[in-house]
Amino acid sequence: MSHEWTLEQPKDGDRILACEHQGSEHYHFFRIADPGEQDCLVTRSDGEKFRSAWIMICQACYTEHLKSGVDVNQFVKRDVYWIGDEPAIYKEPIQ
Repeated sequence: MSHEWTLEQPKDGDRILACEHQGSEHYHFFRIADPGEQDCLVTRSDGEKFRSAWIMICQACYTEHLKSGVDVNQFVKRDVYWIGDEPAIYKEPIQ
């Protein structure tokens, strides 16, 4: 399947706020800092603060939490470091 990649992609070494579910087939990525601006100060659910430009959540969290209006800070429990610069985020078809 061919995808149209988004213009903005995480870069090698970026620290990304993420839900606790690893190994999901599909993730949703949200850029929380404007391109060219300083990364946002975010707080993980355990209280640790760090700077990030991205949030990554699995399909289950997207469906169960985010779409129902639950505060993202309640279910984003970990962070990951992005590895590599290959595009990974594609535009989802509008339904």
